[in-house]
Amino acid sequence: MPGNTLWNLYKLMYKRGGKCLGSLNTYSSNNLRSWRSKTSSSEPVGDGFGSHQIIRTREFAHQILENYQKIIVEKTAKPKRILPKPFWSFYSLFFTYNWQMRTILGKKYVLEDKCIKCGLCSDKICPSGCISLNNEGVPVFNESKCVGCQGCVSLCPELAIETKKCKNKYPYDIYRKYLLKSLPVEEEL
Repeated sequence: MPGNTLWNLYKLMYKRGGKCLGSLNTYSSNNLRSWRSKTSSSEPVGDGFGSHQIIRTREFAHQILENYQKIIVEKTAKPKRILPKPFWSFYSLFFTYNWQMRTILGKKYVLEDKCIKCGLCSDKICPSGCISLNNEGVPVFNESKCVGCQGCVSLCPELAIETKKCKNKYPYDIYRKYLLKSLPVEEEL
């Protein structure tokens, strides 16, 4: 998505003494289920990674290694600087991240009749630790800690986690194809 993501990551890294070795912007299909096609319409096309994106990513990996050699090992080059984008800085003054999460994506809830209480969302998927399990094993969300990755919505094996805005929308199955297979999941799932 457009915005100041790279700038925000750069600031955090810079404050901790890190050096920027490069950055890559690429566009792919949308992982936000609330923005995807309705299930009553035709299935989404273009999901996945195109060959041009894979080539660019490989080239970027090679560039990072070269930059590491020049910047960190040899000290013959300066680290890359990333500057903020003025429009997105102005935008974020008025439309906070939490507001965007609540308004654009909506609050998450569990369809308890679909939930198999596997705990995958809290134990393996959520990077921010905003999902805990109640005494019955049903996910509970702390929206103030949520980073908005929508992994829980897209990766739930039973599609039991939704928002009002993603109801009756196609899931983002690329996450399932590439990520869910790599997660260590118990045999009974």
